[in-house]
Amino acid sequence: MKLKFVFVFILCSFLTLNNGCSCQFNQGLPELADLLSFKTARTRVQPLSFEHLEMMRELDNSDDSFVQIIESDNIGDLLKTQKSILESTDKHVLRQNLNFMTMYYGIFDESTKNDNLFGVIKMNFCGREYIGTDEKYHKIHQGKGYGTEVKKALFGHWQNLGLIPHVHADPDSALFLGFCGLIHMRNKSSLKYNIINCGYKMGRLFGDRVEVYYPYVIRSEYKDHFLPPEDEMLHERIYGDLCDYLSKDSPELARVGEEALRRMALKNIMTVKESALNEALNEESGFITITLSRFPHLFDSESFSRLTLFGDILDKALKELEEDYAAESIPNDRREQYDNYVNDCTKARLLLNANLR
Repeated sequence: MKLKFVFVFILCSFLTLNNGCSCQFNQGLPELADLLSFKTARTRVQPLSFEHLEMMRELDNSDDSFVQIIESDNIGDLLKTQKSILESTDKHVLRQNLNFMTMYYGIFDESTKNDNLFGVIKMNFCGREYIGTDEKYHKIHQGKGYGTEVKKALFGHWQNLGLIPHVHADPDSALFLGFCGLIHMRNKSSLKYNIINCGYKMGRLFGDRVEVYYPYVIRSEYKDHFLPPEDEMLHERIYGDLCDYLSKDSPELARVGEEALRRMALKNIMTVKESALNEALNEESGFITITLSRFPHLFDSESFSRLTLFGDILDKALKELEEDYAAESIPNDRREQYDNYVNDCTKARLLLNANLR
């Protein structure tokens, strides 16, 4: 009787142990939400869900002068869709859903061990080989190096997961080609953060638009409207000019760097096809206006011959500025910026009149 009891006990223990191992085995790979999460020295970074929505809104409202992360009325549905997609264990679902996929990463303070959300990274897949990002940190956390710390860790984590290639690796081994960005030339802080601190490479300058990529992968066979140009050495050629432009110690050096960058950006506008010129002049009117006003020697006779329609654009801009001034709709903290731009428009118009006679 005792032997029978011992045998049953051993058998039950074996089944229990075996069942536990089986359950553990069946758990398989981690969900993407866990796989995509990572930590830095000061932060914990993870995909967000619907439960974080109110914290996201509070963060988004903390600084109106910064980019708005929540632009959609159906942000709640987007977060629920994101959670559903990231319950998969297969990273390829990111490509299968990229036509409508927007993914939100949350940055939490690792030292407090609580859900104190103080930063958000918005990833825009948009059917592209390169992924666009927008970032926002709570006002009290800005300027403390969190952005660089998290962004560089994000690059490394996605490279280790095989989601983007290592800098010199075969791009076919990764799910995407990398991350991309579009920075306004006059946004010096963003240029410094993305290019100098985080390692993006410049791909093209077109008016005020600076296209950046990490890593820089040339794939001419891909039909994508936002891929790096094949001039792989552009970044190395103009990196010194960028550093000069960002110089805070020497205004003269900064102006030399700005001139070099504007020369290249202007050339790319002036060499577009005739059918696309009017659209380019309208989209980059601010860039051309300031360049005409402050760096008129960059325009030769051929350039002026392509600016015959720009006078109308300038006249329209001046009229709108005058209407804003008359309506007293210019905020006090932007009055100086407004006055400077009016002066630039006036000088540019006089220069056009003198060269288009």
